[in-house]
Amino acid sequence: NKVDDYEMQINDLESANRVLSEEIKYWMSYLGELPKYMERYQTSLMEQMSANSALSVFKSPTYGNVSIINYKQYDLVYKGEPIMSIEMEDAYVRAYIPQDEFGSIFTGDIVNVIFPDRTKGKGVIEKIYSDLEKLPPEYQDESRASVRSLLAIVRPLNESQQKKWKSNNRLGVEIRKRRFF
Repeated sequence: NKVDDYEMQINDLESANRVLSEEIKYWMSYLGELPKYMERYQTSLMEQMSANSALSVFKSPTYGNVSIINYKQYDLVYKGEPIMSIEMEDAYVRAYIPQDEFGSIFTGDIVNVIFPDRTKGKGVIEKIYSDLEKLPPEYQDESRASVRSLLAIVRPLNESQQKKWKSNNRLGVEIRKRRFF
């Protein structure tokens, strides 16, 4: 009977469909776990490389992409020399504000920024840190003399200035704010 044959084929197809659905679920679950396995593998590999050789693993305090590598493998590098350049994803500059200016510059203020090459830009003060606060690692500057001042993190107002700001993130800039009396 043809009806029985068709019903049997339908049952076979439904069974095959269930098996394939379960297989798809398994592989989707496996794909979801792959990034974890990859991270564990990379961590393990880095630990083994550190333990088995004179190599050391260093973690950058800033986020970004490596844009320039200044040395080749096994080159001699002196302490303090830049090994690579990191193109930062975030554009900001650090401005040091004298303590006597405290109370006249606030978070959210729009300021004129004067870069070391005397070019200018406009920015907004994102955060002000006092000497009493612990700075996040990306904003710390060990080379700066310990003068009592405030540190302002200033972000560009204009997207077109991103490149200029990124290249000056480690240099001191001047900021000025218009005052109305």
